[in-house]
Amino acid sequence: MLTYLYKILMCCESDLQAVDLLRSIFRSSIKPLLQMISEFIYSGNFNDPFNEFFVEKIFKQGKGKKKGSSNDFIYKLAADSHRIPSFLGANMAMAIFKVGSHVHLLQMVNVRGDSRKSIGMSNLTVK
Repeated sequence: MLTYLYKILMCCESDLQAVDLLRSIFRSSIKPLLQMISEFIYSGNFNDPFNEFFVEKIFKQGKGKKKGSSNDFIYKLAADSHRIPSFLGANMAMAIFKVGSHVHLLQMVNVRGDSRKSIGMSNLTVK
């Protein structure tokens, strides 16, 4: 839907009343996507109750684990490329995916133990 709104907005630039209305609708419609992107790149996690985000959580299954019962999951890009808005593009989506995935990994390493030892940086000194 965001791609569709964006394309209409770009086509109707000469009609000022239509542009104002479309900008308002687009601005309201893009807020959930921007919230998910921001949350993902800053915390390594996101809330996507309607499965609209172009990144998916894949929960790891193990003995005695219930699906979604822990933070033990990995991320993958959605197989459906239509989930990536055209104005964002595949390259930007991949960059967002990599940043969020790496932040998630660092969060998990930090939770599971001393992060400096876990990632082989025990001699690292921060000044």
